[in-house]
Amino acid sequence: MMANPSKADIEAAKARRDEIVAGINACDERLTQLKPAIIANSDAPLPEGAWTVRDALCHVAARANGVAMAVTVASGSLGADADVGPTFDIDVVNRQQIADRTTNDVDALLAETFAGHATAIGQLASIDDQMLARRMKLPYFEHEVTVIDLIALAGAGHEQSHINDIARAVDANG
Repeated sequence: MMANPSKADIEAAKARRDEIVAGINACDERLTQLKPAIIANSDAPLPEGAWTVRDALCHVAARANGVAMAVTVASGSLGADADVGPTFDIDVVNRQQIADRTTNDVDALLAETFAGHATAIGQLASIDDQMLARRMKLPYFEHEVTVIDLIALAGAGHEQSHINDIARAVDANG
């Protein structure tokens, strides 16, 4: 269910668009800075959990375009067979993202990430302000969220936490 956005929601969404683009660019800059340490320590374990630096980079590459998924969810075009309900298992999805990239080296993973980010920025610029500000109630959120909120959650904000983990892991091993 979606409600039409207010004028205030539209203005807030336009401002958040710029913040999200800046966040995506910041992810690219940080990954570029970390690249030598990532290459040298790709098998290093992250500070928490079972992932390695390379596993986290695979996940970041797979999720580099958070705009596409958010727009799909917002438009209701996931389809009836999409498993995003109570039985959805993000760990299965994450394992598949890593498995799909087992033969990719760090350069390929970074290239995929940067290409996904460029696509996300282009898509974000092309989305109508009213669509970005549209509120919706989704089963996995307690309160309504706007499309721009969903984009922020699915994109750079999510990635930055993984990049921070990568940075801590390679610093401890570098």
